[in-house]
Amino acid sequence: MFSCFPKSNLQSTIITLIHTSKNSSQSLFSRFILSPATVALSLIFVLSWSSVWGQTTTITITNATIGGSGVLGSNSYNSGAERTWTQSSVNFGGKAITCNPSNAPTSASACQYIQAQANNGVIYNTSALPGRIVSIKFTGTASLASSCFGGTARLINTTSGNYTVNSGTQIGTAQTNTTYTWTTGVSDNYTFFCIKRGGTAQYFSSIEVTYENAPSPTISSTGTLSAVNTTYGTASASPTSFNVSGANMTAGILVTPPVGFEVSQSVGSGYGSTTTVGAAGTIASTPVYVRLAATSAVASYS
Repeated sequence: MFSCFPKSNLQSTIITLIHTSKNSSQSLFSRFILSPATVALSLIFVLSWSSVWGQTTTITITNATIGGSGVLGSNSYNSGAERTWTQSSVNFGGKAITCNPSNAPTSASACQYIQAQANNGVIYNTSALPGRIVSIKFTGTASLASSCFGGTARLINTTSGNYTVNSGTQIGTAQTNTTYTWTTGVSDNYTFFCIKRGGTAQYFSSIEVTYENAPSPTISSTGTLSAVNTTYGTASASPTSFNVSGANMTAGILVTPPVGFEVSQSVGSGYGSTTTVGAAGTIASTPVYVRLAATSAVASYS
């Protein structure tokens, strides 16, 4: 409980994160709102998120998930115009790809495969995957080698008939197998990929893109809060404080105190109704100072 009296006469204490008075025991920090500034989530009664690297998600691309002939056409490369689709909120594209006709390859049903043109066929993503690529696996028919590339930006441009891999690094070696998995290194932070065809047409039954889920933001707070008091018309002369830190943040940590309080990252200035600590990435432990506002009515606050 923080109080504002005409005179300073408060004698209570606050230890660790728990405030104890004669009549009650409550968590002061449960009344603060700590949240990434760009994440629409208020963390009332919750001070942190946690998650673990290593969990993965796989997006499987097939003729059907692309949209069949409605997107790919039928045995038509469409002059190399880009064909696009979306799966799991990730945008993909391809050029010189189409639905296979019946009996191509032998005994195949129409639109059973994604048919990629010799030398030109490319399949890629046009928006970043949510985490780093772990592996790319294809299943299909044997042919002259297909190659796989990874990068941190889009690898194929939008120009019709342009099949050039503009940037990125080849992952492993070109493959002639009916199924193969390209695996990235642990330090390869690729979020874009491209599969490029070799000298003959290839028929893909599936392409599996596996990426590592980015860890969720983690917000932590520590500190021992002291009681504060003031005379109406003057802000607390001796603010109390706690520390806040974050990891894997997508933005800074927005700290919002209860009504009647002000916060700042500087003990002597900069107080307001909120303060944003740090920015995206890792946020080192940072003190946040708390005081009663000069305009807080005479009352007890907690």
